This record gives sequence, C-alpha cells and structure tokens, in this order.
Amino acid sequence: MVQNKKEEINQIGEVSKLFRYPVKSMKGIEENELYISYSGVVGDRLCAFVRSEDKGSFPWLTARQAPEMILYETAFTNPTINDESYVRDGLEKNSVTVTTPEGEKYDIESIELINHLSQKYNKDIFLRKSEAGMQDSRPVSIFNLKSLSKLEQETDLEIDMLQFRMNIYADFIFDAFQEEELLNRKIRIGDTLELEINKKDARCKIITLNPKNAVANPALHAHIAKEHENFSRIYSVFLREGLVKLNDPIYLID
Repeated sequence: MVQNKKEEINQIGEVSKLFRYPVKSMKGIEENELYISYSGVVGDRLCAFVRSEDKGSFPWLTARQAPEMILYETAFTNPTINDESYVRDGLEKNSVTVTTPEGEKYDIESIELINHLSQKYNKDIFLRKSEAGMQDSRPVSIFNLKSLSKLEQETDLEIDMLQFRMNIYADFIFDAFQEEELLNRKIRIGDTLELEINKKDARCKIITLNPKNAVANPALHAHIAKEHENFSRIYSVFLREGLVKLNDPIYLID
C-alpha cells in the first residue's frame, strides 16, 4: 500500500514485539502477527479462572494471588488463528493447552487442571471462557519501549519487557512516557487497523514479578507509583479491524 506524503510525515513509530495471552495471568505467546477486531486481539485472554467465593467485580484467580501462574505455558491446538474465520468460529475449532512449570500438560477444560490449581493455591475455582476476551480494562494494550529503557535508568533495575504483559510493544519516535499525549487520538497500524487511544493504565503488583521465576521486586511498582502516577502504558479500543505484523509502521491519523 502506497502512503501519501501526509501519512509519511505522521508516522510516529513501528511495531517491535507482539504477544497474545490465551489464559489470563498465564505466560503469553510471542507472535509475528495478530488479528485485531471489535473485541481486541483475537485469542487474547479468552480463558480465565474464577474464584468461586468472590462475587465482586474482579473475581479472577491471577498472579496477584498466585504469582507462579505467569510460569504456566499456554498454546493453541490450532495456532493458525489470525484470520476472520476465528472471529466467527472461536473455540469451536480451537482449544488451549496449559503446561505447568513441572512439565504437566492439561487441556484448558480438564477437571485435572481445575483440581491442580485449586489444590496448589487453596482456592475453589472454575473456568470461564469468552471470545470477547477478559482483559482488565480496554481490549488492546500498547507499550513504549523507550519508557522501559527510562525506567531501567531511573531505578537501576534490569527490567524484562514481559513483566508488563503487553499486546503491542512499539518503538515510538517520541521520548519515554510521552505516549500519554496520544490519549483521545487515533492511530493506524499497518495497512488497515485503526485504534483510538483512550486510557492510561494503572499498574499493579504483576509488573514486579520476574517472568522467569515469578520472584517479586516491589521496587519497580513503588517507583512507577511515586514518579509516574502509577501509569506506564496505554490502552486502546478498536475502530477498524485488521492484521498487525512485526515492523508495521504506526501512524497518527487524528
């Protein structure tokens, strides 16, 4: 697709990394491309475990209560899901497997997995599935890699980008944390996808967990809360669906 001169001038970055998280709070899958539709990234957070006794607005069993959940590997039985047929067919033609840190493999719907997690974390839980995705807030999350570098400089910590559990990691042309200036603006990624940036994301305990061993370092969360008003990434909502690929350009269109 040939871009006009105005679009070339308004390029503000490009896609560096892409991730999908089939199960809420478990390990994500690095991808070369993602299909994004009305409900966000196709196949993202479509499974979650619910604490039976919690009747509040956030009933999920997550790494907040069970840090080792981030070490559980997830996979699709049919990994080719970046197309509109998945939006139509959903989990009817696909399922998810979960592999524990000890190497035990379960189907997401197996009672054995429910029992494993219930016993390990002493919680009565059940599985919930939703093709719309069960994100904490907005459907698509974006992170400025310059903000990651800045946080490392400010804290003298070695920070893994995976601690932030983003869908899209971007190399923007502007400085760290200036992505907040995109609030209420519209962007296009690649040829067709259009998103509106509409919320800053308040960070929680999960960003303190080392994705390799689930050990927490509270210093990072404390620093972001004190120096950056507890925000470190932005959320967006879908305007026009499309496929996002690594190295796709990001344009400011409004």
